[in-house]
Amino acid sequence: MSTRPALIYTCAVDRQHIIRSMDRSFMRRILLLLLFIVPVAVLTLLIIQANNRLFQVGKQIRYLEYQKSRLEDERLSLMLEKEKLLKPEVVVRKAGERGLAPLTPAQVKTLYVE
Repeated sequence: MSTRPALIYTCAVDRQHIIRSMDRSFMRRILLLLLFIVPVAVLTLLIIQANNRLFQVGKQIRYLEYQKSRLEDERLSLMLEKEKLLKPEVVVRKAGERGLAPLTPAQVKTLYVE
C-alpha cells in the first residue's frame, strides 16, 4: 500500500465527466467551514443587534430619569411659589399693588328680601 493520497479517476464512456476524490474532500471541508461560519456570523449579528437595542433603551431610560428629576424640581419650586403667594399678607400686598383696597362700611350695602 502506498502512503500517497488516492486519486481515483472515473471516466464516462465519452470522457466528459471526470471526478477526483481530492475535489470531493476539498468541497466537504468548505461545506463544513460554511456550516460553522454562517451560524456563528448570524449569532454574532444577533448579539450585536441586541446590544445596540439595549444601549438605546438604556440611553432612553437615562433621559427619562433626567426629565423626571427636572419635572419634580420644577413641581417643588411651583408648590413653594404657590405657598408664598397664598399667604394673607402677600395677597393683601398684591391686591394693593393692583389698585384693590378693603371695603369701607359705606361701600357695603345690605339687601333684605322678604
